Amino acid sequence: MLLGRIAAGPGPDFLPGALNRALRLLGEPGSCGTFRVAQAELGTALQGLRALGFRGVALAGPLQVEAARLCACRGEAARRLGRASVITFDAEGARGDALMPAAIQAVAGAAVAAPERAVVLGLGLGADAAVVALASLGARQITVAADDRMEAARLVARLEPACPGASLRVLEAGAPLQGELAVHADDGVSALRLGLPRADQLGYAIDLQCPGSGEPAWLAAFRAEGGRGEDGVGVLVRSAMAMLEQWRCSPIPTQLEARVRAAVRAGGARAVALSAA
Repeated sequence: MLLGRIAAGPGPDFLPGALNRALRLLGEPGSCGTFRVAQAELGTALQGLRALGFRGVALAGPLQVEAARLCACRGEAARRLGRASVITFDAEGARGDALMPAAIQAVAGAAVAAPERAVVLGLGLGADAAVVALASLGARQITVAADDRMEAARLVARLEPACPGASLRVLEAGAPLQGELAVHADDGVSALRLGLPRADQLGYAIDLQCPGSGEPAWLAAFRAEGGRGEDGVGVLVRSAMAMLEQWRCSPIPTQLEARVRAAVRAGGARAVALSAA
């Protein structure tokens, strides 16, 4: 099985390693290689990879909007977010999907089954996926907290039609961060700039960063205060396994996913933004 990871520029990336480790554990021939492609050349690159027999590709954040535009067929999450993080090639062409919302929902749901209130910290590429995931999880009130409140308001306005049943709002200046569940979707420091979330105000926190040498500073401080939370390894690996499940048309065993998660956590060299996955 030939798989690809397409990125616009250089940088560390855990996703190909997670996919390759899973293929080895499954005992399946195949590999995932990384390709550096400019946005203007993405269409040509996708055509070439399909002609070479690639089963699918995962796209880094900056290319996902263009990828969705190029795919005539898009999954529901890709339509809701307006971007595609994964493309599957078949006889009919290329199908674009966004798998991160379901991955966040799976990991968050295992920690907090039915949150009434939830918080999204920051405006990184994963912020929109986090909002959709929390709404799908059943959160009735979702607060977006960010330095740029106008941009946060635009995000809320864009996603409201995609989140029926949930009330989306922007955190007011000086208001406390409160909720049963929080997702940090930015560059790793927004939580510190906004004011450290207190353990007695947030039930569980997930940071969408994959640390290789220590967890994000705000999450470490949150845990030191007695808070419960985790970094982005679980969400990244669940995204990778969902890609393989889609490309293989069969589920990945739970125990295999756990082994890949342990390998990614042990093998990382430095923090990588999950919003690229």
